[in-house]
Amino acid sequence: MRKQEKWKKTLAAIAALAMTASAMPAVSYPVFADEISQESEYLTEDISEVENTDGITAETTDEEETNEVINQLSVKDGTPYTTDGTYDVSVPHIVVNQVYGGSDDGAASHSFIELYNQSAADIDLNGWRIGYRASEDGNGSTDGWSYIELTGTIPANGYYLVRCASANGTDYQVPEGDQEWNISLHNKGVSVVLLSENTELTEAFAGAVTDENRPAGYVDLLAVQGNDAEDAQMPPVYETAVNADQSKKKAVRRNSFADTDNNAADLSQVVDYSDPVEANEGPHNSSMNDEPVTPTPEPTPSEPFRNTGYEENAAVQLTRTGDVTLGAANADGGVAEIVSYNADNGKAYVVNGQDGLLYVVDVNADGSLSVADTIDVRNLISDFTYGDMTSVAVDTVNNLVVVALQSADYTAQGRIAVLDYEGNFLTSFVTGVQPDMITVSNDGKWILTADEGEPREGYASADPKGSVTIVNTQTGETRITDFSGFDSSELAAQGILFNKINGQILSAENDLEPEYIALNSDGTKAYVALQEANAIATLDIASATFTSIDSLGFQDFSLESNAVDFIEDGKYEASTYPDTVGVRMPDGI
Repeated sequence: MRKQEKWKKTLAAIAALAMTASAMPAVSYPVFADEISQESEYLTEDISEVENTDGITAETTDEEETNEVINQLSVKDGTPYTTDGTYDVSVPHIVVNQVYGGSDDGAASHSFIELYNQSAADIDLNGWRIGYRASEDGNGSTDGWSYIELTGTIPANGYYLVRCASANGTDYQVPEGDQEWNISLHNKGVSVVLLSENTELTEAFAGAVTDENRPAGYVDLLAVQGNDAEDAQMPPVYETAVNADQSKKKAVRRNSFADTDNNAADLSQVVDYSDPVEANEGPHNSSMNDEPVTPTPEPTPSEPFRNTGYEENAAVQLTRTGDVTLGAANADGGVAEIVSYNADNGKAYVVNGQDGLLYVVDVNADGSLSVADTIDVRNLISDFTYGDMTSVAVDTVNNLVVVALQSADYTAQGRIAVLDYEGNFLTSFVTGVQPDMITVSNDGKWILTADEGEPREGYASADPKGSVTIVNTQTGETRITDFSGFDSSELAAQGILFNKINGQILSAENDLEPEYIALNSDGTKAYVALQEANAIATLDIASATFTSIDSLGFQDFSLESNAVDFIEDGKYEASTYPDTVGVRMPDGI
């Protein structure tokens, strides 16, 4: 046999063995093994040039290069591996894009698993499989892994849907799947893994995915904890970290199909199927693959801005001199949240928490605006999983920019990121839960955050403490002060509002939620807006002690001076309303 014929036959044997070994009966193995054994002896000789089946000349000289060819043959399209077989999540691949587990009483009609193909090629899924395992809460520790063998093709930059068992929901109808799987997905913690071969997962595949426990054929994994954040609702295996977001109403979905091997960062989008769902957020099968669906923006008004004020004779006149567009609005609103101006360099810093970007905007001499830079804040701080950026402030005494960051886990402590004027990260400080606003004293000594501590999954779940974080920039000392020294019943008697659950008034430390902070000129006192409580708290900064909490009172709508129109009929006809009062609810100061 000629050398190149032996070479081609050997490669064909290797490929056949790699693709069929798991399906072939044992008696067939010696045929291929013997063939490979005979030819591999020949391959270790010094071969100068051979032609492949396409007539392309290839060179190989030793066993090392032969092994490289074998590795390349074993790498499948649509998987996160380089041509030499090295795992690399940046290689375009198929991802588990969204998982909804409704058990048997969900909001949607069925549980489902949605795949998305990041690559520009159609991928044959025959020989691939999905593995599913529930948290301990869903008996995952005893039931182990369940599998479905995939068939068919997922289109380039398109979807593939596995529709699971009925969840008996009526709020959302899940479309027909490319495959149907008669299994109920749990609604409080799941792991869903995509494999490019028929790997049987063992108990070693648990906890965070690492190079040591990553199984053969591993492509991607989606994992989420139940929204009660209980240990029993932790998924059995996950990538880096997870969010506690899943319920019988809510699915988790990737942010723009991203995969960075961090479930908490990649899966911060939550879809609530008990509410109306945007078409692009719902599950897609392979027939719904025209393009990756993006939200349709609302029509832009022909005159979106006023260039002058409303009153010609007003004492203060405003003129619009410039504007700048940052990102794109979504169903939850815009992306330009908070602005802080730096008089030292003529730049404004604008928060875009949705995308994790701090925009640096030039405020030009003529009043026009232009984007100078963007700073990605999501990965500034190690051992911290980014959830949101909520506020920014400039410290012109110390030449700093400080940013408030919330954790992906709504019950976890946040961070203050400290940057220089050029956007370089310098240091960070731990805050209370959900820092919502940040400010700096006039002398640059104090950084304060209002830590809202909202019960975002309802009062039946975790209700973090509201607090204020105080950082002494001269010593680096950080103190977090809350409202544990106050009695909610006594405060309620003074007109301060509190929630009740099952007739029981909630505690001051859990129910008071700082929204905004204003400092006096000498930086000794802070005035903290407690919006939902309709109150202002006064804080002595040096001692980190709240000295008082005062109600803002109510608006009496029975008085003619407070007449208002509460009727939605397209007209304005002010009226008084007996025995009716309004709550002022301060947002900013």
